[in-house]
Amino acid sequence: MDTKNLITFVTFAKEKSYLKTSMQLHYAPSTLIEHIAQLEQELSIKLVETVGRKTVLTKQGKQFLPYASNILESVRIAKDAMDNTQSLKGTITIGIIESMAAYKMSSVFSEFLGYHPNVNLIIKTGNSASLPEQLRNGNFDVVFLYDCLSPIYEGLFQHLLFQERLQFCVSPGHRLAFKDEVLPVDFRHETFLYQHEDCCYYDIFQELIQKENLKIRDRLQIESGILIKKYVAKGKGISILPKSMTDEDVLDGKLVYLNWVGEEMKINGRMLTSREQWKPAAVQTFIEFAKNYLYQN
Repeated sequence: MDTKNLITFVTFAKEKSYLKTSMQLHYAPSTLIEHIAQLEQELSIKLVETVGRKTVLTKQGKQFLPYASNILESVRIAKDAMDNTQSLKGTITIGIIESMAAYKMSSVFSEFLGYHPNVNLIIKTGNSASLPEQLRNGNFDVVFLYDCLSPIYEGLFQHLLFQERLQFCVSPGHRLAFKDEVLPVDFRHETFLYQHEDCCYYDIFQELIQKENLKIRDRLQIESGILIKKYVAKGKGISILPKSMTDEDVLDGKLVYLNWVGEEMKINGRMLTSREQWKPAAVQTFIEFAKNYLYQN
């Protein structure tokens, strides 16, 4: 897709006139018409139409406009990234929940710094309930968190990066580790370990025990997900955790996934950013890098 055709289309949509677009881009009106015609042929849709004495965007043209704008913005960011691979500088303050920082996002941060060694990343952990408000208050440039549904983060842009499966984990010697099928009833009188009550995967577990009317013997709250894994590995109880956080421990034989036959449980990994149009080059480059990296991996 030729970027000059996209530039012509986006500029025409803004100026609403071939004459004004011609003055803006320094092309003859006939050349601009040809640009849009080429774009229409490539997309097999009609982008502009004449209504009375005016030439306006069609319904399909209006639908395509944000995509065209996004393509041009991505091209601009890519060019900036290539031009500034070594020279890009700045500090990016990132708010993130601990489990994402330690596992799912660690490779994103290291890869980004490999391309942009002169950028400083400051990683601060928090929980999914408080991080959005801290982003609104300007404490962070970007926030990464887990959620279970599709919440509305008022005043913020949200980007769904990935979905991740939750797994019930126990020590290799736990009685449930040997069962071919684990049902909700098997959790009666067990001890469960969790990080905090506003953790989204604790909400999923809470919904399960209420639905099944289960009596849990005890619930042990431990702020650190890494400590939870250690406690579970020592046979102190059961926990439900993101798969990325536990795969390595399962391979090492420290933990075992239960053969859960209930409904599959998933969480969403999201990136939140402010709605401010202007962002420092380092922040904007990081946002696009994180999206592209996680889409491809």
